Amino acid sequence: MVVLDNSASMAEEDVPSLENQLLKRWDVATNELMNVLQDRSNGTEWTVGLVLCAGHAELVCPAVQGLSSLEPFIRGAGPQQQSGLSETDLSSGLVVALEAAMASDAPARAVLLISDGENNATPPESGKTMQQLGQVAKALNVPCHSLEVAGASNSNQKTSVTRQNLKQLGEITGGIAVQANTPMQTREELDKVMKAVGTVRQQIGEYKRWPLNAVVAITAALFLTMYQFLKRNGY
Repeated sequence: MVVLDNSASMAEEDVPSLENQLLKRWDVATNELMNVLQDRSNGTEWTVGLVLCAGHAELVCPAVQGLSSLEPFIRGAGPQQQSGLSETDLSSGLVVALEAAMASDAPARAVLLISDGENNATPPESGKTMQQLGQVAKALNVPCHSLEVAGASNSNQKTSVTRQNLKQLGEITGGIAVQANTPMQTREELDKVMKAVGTVRQQIGEYKRWPLNAVVAITAALFLTMYQFLKRNGY
């Protein structure tokens, strides 16, 4: 599952290209994501879903087989500009992604969060910290990776907390947290993530399921179910 930050800051044009043009963070993230997914597919059909998160998180494409099914959802999305959607709720995006991942029949499950790291929502809609959700993901054996698309105007003051949270998320779940400042770096770092996902995918085989600790996994699944129930009923 891919969680894409589509908050207003992703529209910033401050990522330098090889031609010294300044590109939107969103365009760099989405273009290089599709390029790497296509390169890594090697003729096989990966199952990928999409969650967008700005002021709130939304599952816009459940896990589907084939990149041709996913691409229209990515190309049809973009940074939000309306009031109230300027923040990025990565924690709630992770909750939605975990729920969608566990509903999928994909043999290997992982989450990739892509953000510029700015304006992370506090408190998150889910009410859970990234570290708490990391424990849930760990129980479900879902590695959580992250990429920070760092534009020239990104400041460490704005992104340091999010960067630390994503680093801890990776450490808890067995994922990796990377940063990139150019389109080429973005592709290289995404390729590292896809290589890690692909390695696990090959190791477990096409139909072998993750071994789960039953008690912890059931507790994690109940948390996700309760979160969705409360959300649907306005709590």
